[in-house]
Amino acid sequence: MKNTPAKSYLVFTLVSLFLFYEMGVQVSPSVMAAELMSAFHINAMGLGLMSAFYFYSYTGMQIPAGMLLDRFGVRHIVATALLVCAVGAALFGMTHSMAWGSIARVLMGFGSAFAFVSVLAVADRWFDRKYFAMLAGLAQFFAALGAMGGEIPVAYAVDAWGWRETMTGLAVLSVVLAALVGAFVREPSQQVAKDIQMCDSSVSRGLRLILYNRQTWAIGLYAFLNWAPMSLFASLWGVPYLKTAYHLSNSMAASYVSLMWIGIGIASPLMGWWSDRWGKRNPLLHLTALVGFLAATAIVYWELPLIVVGILLFLMGAACAGQVLSFAVVKDNANHQAKATAIAVNNMAVVAAGIFFQPLVGFLMNYHSDVSRLTGQAVYTTFDYRFALLVLPVVYLLGLLVSLFSIKETHCHFINEN
Repeated sequence: MKNTPAKSYLVFTLVSLFLFYEMGVQVSPSVMAAELMSAFHINAMGLGLMSAFYFYSYTGMQIPAGMLLDRFGVRHIVATALLVCAVGAALFGMTHSMAWGSIARVLMGFGSAFAFVSVLAVADRWFDRKYFAMLAGLAQFFAALGAMGGEIPVAYAVDAWGWRETMTGLAVLSVVLAALVGAFVREPSQQVAKDIQMCDSSVSRGLRLILYNRQTWAIGLYAFLNWAPMSLFASLWGVPYLKTAYHLSNSMAASYVSLMWIGIGIASPLMGWWSDRWGKRNPLLHLTALVGFLAATAIVYWELPLIVVGILLFLMGAACAGQVLSFAVVKDNANHQAKATAIAVNNMAVVAAGIFFQPLVGFLMNYHSDVSRLTGQAVYTTFDYRFALLVLPVVYLLGLLVSLFSIKETHCHFINEN
């Protein structure tokens, strides 16, 4: 390893807590959906658009985030990003207009853009390369825990204290975490720090090589499609769908949706370990997409007992672990001094799913729904949700086709080491 094990694990844990926090903030609107539509006087499409502003800045900042981490390292970048998240969360909790709510989501997305890339940068710099896929899986496990924290505990907090007070609490938590990162995170060694300082021109060159590589685009498309169910269902529309279709309470619906995060949390490190052990990536990319397609088809088309719904949600989440393997594949194709940038490009494709699919589902629901004669607002039925959520099996199927015909097997070897 590139540093003492204890210090390496401490840094990995602290930066992973940023990812834990970021995922909680990202999915929090799903358990505030009714409250937010009431507070901002918006419909489903408006909520989808406001929530998606998080992903606009998150996506746009991915390549700059990777380049900044390649150039300056982790400590100051992560601490600053957490403070930006805190400002966004506090503003969201105070505002009464959709415009300012959207700006707050932009700030939260801007700061959160550094989270996943930072964790994988730590995995690359502080640990031996043979552990990367497994550590990427552990990072996704932290992300899944954070998403569950943004649904189950936040749902209870919203019920107990209100959504505004809950967002203020999330802002305070971000400031505390920024202080811990500033106090304890350092670069792994003098040599690695020197490499970071020397890679200025190489990062720009590496970005060009990454973007001209066809595999970058194929892997990114797979990641975009494989993460779409988490963005559109687990992060926003899953809770209101289950409340409508199965007459569940807010907290109970959040508990069921959290099974997707449990699924991806368990499957991600296992997939990473299995891939490293087997020496192959592609068969697991195929498997995850196929399982997701079958589970999503059943969720959308069939009326099911709740226990079966829970099992299928778990499998849908586990199927999204394919995007974790996509980071290992894109790193296998990256040159030495632009690995964080390569990871960031792939993560940009992942989070772009939220930009596209959250508003798309809202649009399809509005298109299929009836307008109440009493209130003049759309009334969303189970059939409206199921019409819009046909997107779920489609994205898994497209991901399977991309993995079968467009992604080359790397056999866990670095193809562009220089």
